[in-house]
Amino acid sequence: MRFSILIVFFALPLLLFSQYEGVISVKEHNILYRGYNNYIEVGLRAYCDDSIWLECSNCESIEWKSHLTYIVKPHDQRYTTLSILAFDGDRVFTISSKEFSVRDLPDPEIMFNGYWSYEKFSISELVKNLKRPIYSNDPPSTKIRTPRVYAQYSPERTMEAKFSVKDWCIQIQKEKFKGKGPSTNRDLLNYLMNLKFTEPVYMKVEMEALEPDGKLRLISSVFEIVS
Repeated sequence: MRFSILIVFFALPLLLFSQYEGVISVKEHNILYRGYNNYIEVGLRAYCDDSIWLECSNCESIEWKSHLTYIVKPHDQRYTTLSILAFDGDRVFTISSKEFSVRDLPDPEIMFNGYWSYEKFSISELVKNLKRPIYSNDPPSTKIRTPRVYAQYSPERTMEAKFSVKDWCIQIQKEKFKGKGPSTNRDLLNYLMNLKFTEPVYMKVEMEALEPDGKLRLISSVFEIVS
């Protein structure tokens, strides 16, 4: 019996399975992340949807999400195997299997009130953003909100893991400001608004952030403030 191409979507990258080539990885490394909902979609032409499914070895859990979409959470081992199984009415058999590396999530980046660490910003731009309504339907306001800090992946990454900020420390010149949660404070805002300089000033941001599975991670970034 001939099989056409089996396509497995792992996040946005593609894994192509065929009867001749076995497994072909496209674009991204074949990696599953610990403590993260790794979304896997399975499809096979020439078979009805109910006759194929995904199995995982060395997995904490594998959950059927919708249609042929699965959420895979691997154990702490370094490798795990995903297998595509099919039923042809008489027997259950394996279409293909692929071994994946299992790794910790990469460090997220710090975003300071909409700015990534690779983006320069001025105090005037920052204040303008802090005055902007949070929601598009809100009326304009003269009140200046305090900046917020986030731990997340930049748009270039395909991952959507959510990190929560536990606490933070921001140093500008010799001054340090500390707090908990994503909101900073008025002391930091007032210092920024009264900052006088002619050359770029560097702001170091350190924070403890919680991974999706609750593990604590220390990350830091340096931002450049221009006049």
